Amino acid sequence: MKRSRELQEELDSDSETAGTQPTIRPVFKVTQLDSAIDDELDSFAMRCNLPPHREALAFKTYDEYEVHYNKSHTNRCLECRKNFPSEHLLNVHIEECHDPLVTVKREKGEHTYSCFVEGCERKCMTHQKRRMHLIDKHMYPKNFFFAVTRDGIDGLSAPRESPRG
Repeated sequence: MKRSRELQEELDSDSETAGTQPTIRPVFKVTQLDSAIDDELDSFAMRCNLPPHREALAFKTYDEYEVHYNKSHTNRCLECRKNFPSEHLLNVHIEECHDPLVTVKREKGEHTYSCFVEGCERKCMTHQKRRMHLIDKHMYPKNFFFAVTRDGIDGLSAPRESPRG
């Protein structure tokens, strides 16, 4: 690293007068950030650049980012990139849409459509029968988005909460 000329001149003049040991004086550099840029950086605690976002999303707090991350990125199908409201519904989606063994079972006439309610072991012959099971046994509303396991929730404006059952 090169020394600045000013520092070298000070060292030379000090060593001539002191004789034995040169005295080194610390040099400080003061920088100042543009306050507009600083304010802009402070207003967003976190940014999300993960797919499927085309541009980064900014969040003012870590809590806002965490809610977004859990909603948008934790239950995403690696094969078709669709997002699901829970791990259970992601697993039902993978089973119904991407598992070739389930396709063979369905062609043989086996019950392959799993209930949406975690812990309910019921499997139905068709998705229409599953819909009726969810309405009758678990009190799902008739206008619930039952195609969630096929389509995911990315295109929905506000995902509907499922009833507890």
